[in-house]
Amino acid sequence: MNTSLTLRKKLLSVVIPLIIIPLSLSVAIAYQMALKNHQKQSELFINSILHQVSGNLDRYVRELNTLSTMPLTTEGVLNILRRHQDRDDVKPITIEEQFALGGFHSLLMWDRKEIKGYFLYCRDGTLLGNTEFDVEKTWSAADETWMAEAREANGKLVFIPRGNPTYYLFAREDVLSVARMIIDPITFRELGFVKIDLFYQGIRNILYPTHQNMIRFYTYSHNNELLFPASLEDEAFIPKGNLVEIEGVDYLAAGSTSATTGIEMYLLYPYDVLQKDAHEIQRALIIITVAFLVLTIIVCVWFSDKLTRPLRILYSDMKEFGKGDFTRRTLVMNHDEIGTLSKGFNRMAERIQSLVRENYQIELNRRIAEVLLLQSQMNPHLLYNTLETISMSALNHDDIETSDIVAQLGKILRYSISIKKELVRLGSEIRFCEDYLDLQILRLGNRIKYEVSLDVELEDCLIPKLILQPFVENVIMHALGSAPVKIWILAIVQWDKLLLIIKDNGVGMSPEHLQEIEEKMNSPEENTTKVYDGTSHGGIALRNVHKRIQLLYGPDNGVSVVSSPSKGTVFLICMPLMWREEENE
Repeated sequence: MNTSLTLRKKLLSVVIPLIIIPLSLSVAIAYQMALKNHQKQSELFINSILHQVSGNLDRYVRELNTLSTMPLTTEGVLNILRRHQDRDDVKPITIEEQFALGGFHSLLMWDRKEIKGYFLYCRDGTLLGNTEFDVEKTWSAADETWMAEAREANGKLVFIPRGNPTYYLFAREDVLSVARMIIDPITFRELGFVKIDLFYQGIRNILYPTHQNMIRFYTYSHNNELLFPASLEDEAFIPKGNLVEIEGVDYLAAGSTSATTGIEMYLLYPYDVLQKDAHEIQRALIIITVAFLVLTIIVCVWFSDKLTRPLRILYSDMKEFGKGDFTRRTLVMNHDEIGTLSKGFNRMAERIQSLVRENYQIELNRRIAEVLLLQSQMNPHLLYNTLETISMSALNHDDIETSDIVAQLGKILRYSISIKKELVRLGSEIRFCEDYLDLQILRLGNRIKYEVSLDVELEDCLIPKLILQPFVENVIMHALGSAPVKIWILAIVQWDKLLLIIKDNGVGMSPEHLQEIEEKMNSPEENTTKVYDGTSHGGIALRNVHKRIQLLYGPDNGVSVVSSPSKGTVFLICMPLMWREEENE
């Protein structure tokens, strides 16, 4: 997904396909299922028509079969056929024979409009038809090739494909014929043939009972000779498969074979006509689907706009806030997650604006302090020169002790005032504490002693300035009792930590006193009373040292205290081990 798109576009690009794709698939599947069901119904429909027409054709063939056997049941016709058996002795038709044939044909052709001609072929060459004015009176074996098939059928009905018989003198046209060899029921000898010519329109009326001219029928005899249709431009073929294309039109095909006559019949129904209802369903589904999709898209667009509008407003306000407009606040429009986020942004903006004001005031105060510091740069030099003058004056009067005290004080002041870096070498800080203790020894004498344990390799590691002196001063101010007190200053390395230990063997602290000290050291309040800072002028307190280390190195570092009454006190300062090359980092 493109990450540069807005949230609204991302939402629409996900929701709309999630609606369109399943809906389209559902409609497509439903349409395919309906189409298959409709195809099955169409196949059942054309099969039912085919079954009906096949039944009609079978019944008609049975009627033709009956008609073709009627000469065997009519004594007068049998006698005529028996009289005209000799090919070499052609006898003329008598009045009695004409009268008998007339009655026979009248009964036979009653209400048989589909029959064009009913002919009896005598063995002597006489042709006896249902009319004697428009047909030949004799027949030629060379012209009647169908007789061989009739003889081979041995008295069964045979179908003769379409043709235009030459024995018609007038109104010649293609006809479909059926024929049968007549066998004498007494002698079982061949008496002649019966041939019935059928109008194609009559056959069509049988095949098209409902006058559905859109249907195509193809009928074949048992030896695959085309019986219908008669028109020469109609293609005679056997359909392959369910769908057949003829002259650019698709047809659904069905076929059956009569068990009685052996006639194969194929019905072709226009596929578009059968699928008309399916197309209507398809159009209705498309219209409903498109309307539903349009409505859905409109609802999605409206809903996405309503959903993302608070976010867009919040984004715009946050963008303006990021440009520096700290007075910018967003409108809380809802009480949901977005509303909670808007409220959180407003609270954050209030806090940032407050911090900006505080930082501005702090920076302003720092600049003022720098100006005041520049104004007072001459004061330390004046103080150093004054102390040097006092020291030299004491030496001139042979007061060596006073001179040493003044010199020690000058060194302490010079270290505490002149060095402006936050981090100093551990060796420098230890020597500063030693100068301070030497000055206190001049004052207190044998009441205080100290011992420093520091590896030479650790002298160059860096520590915050003035973090040891407050603990040493705390010992002098609070640990001295009637007995002398010794102070140990140690520096050790444990893993990647530097541990500074200030230990004494003074009066120690009670558990209550120790708990009070720890609570004040860990108190988050800035105005907490300074704890045992050892000065009357508000010097660096133990709590300040603890907080400085935590601010510089994190909450895992700082100061811890262990003390017991009459057993002294141990201050442990923990911080990362850092060297000069790491100072800038």
